[in-house]
Amino acid sequence: AKKYTILRAMDYWQSVSCVTFRPADLIKDYEFLSLISSSVNIGCYSNLGMVQEGSFITNLNMQCCDSFAIATHLLAHTLGVYNTGVDVRDKPSVATIAQVNELYKCSAGCPSVPSCLNGGIPSGKSCGSCVCRSGWSGAKCDETSAGTQLIQVADSRDVTLALDGVFTSAEEKVVIVQAPAGTKITVTVTSFGP
Repeated sequence: AKKYTILRAMDYWQSVSCVTFRPADLIKDYEFLSLISSSVNIGCYSNLGMVQEGSFITNLNMQCCDSFAIATHLLAHTLGVYNTGVDVRDKPSVATIAQVNELYKCSAGCPSVPSCLNGGIPSGKSCGSCVCRSGWSGAKCDETSAGTQLIQVADSRDVTLALDGVFTSAEEKVVIVQAPAGTKITVTVTSFGP
């Protein structure tokens, strides 16, 4: 299960950045990622960036390391990001993705960088698209994702919100409240679930 989890985390980073992972050729490759999972090295940690002679070290030994969120978080440290954030989908925050894309100069080869909306950032993988914050989708993050509830208000006010339905622990419910800049909004959740 750990191998599947770390491969999923690697795939995720490859989908949102210009970083690629492949099996190392220890004779030809100067830079390589060393994944450790042994009884000697106890813990769940990662060095920050390259540590010695081109090696990046990530230890995924404990049971808690067998989670997608932790694996992507540790890989962010391995890639050189000191402070990482997680959004509501247990994936790295848009700010963390932006840091990786900046560190590896992912948009350097792009003829132009898209103007992403609603807190989205240019994709490090594809020059013409954006990586969107939770609840947003579309090439420029200008559409709401399926199941997202969008509430638009024009002035300062209190918003009452009822989240009805049955939710599983893995289900995401995104509610976006949009208002003009400088507007004060208070959101009260009156119910959650049936």
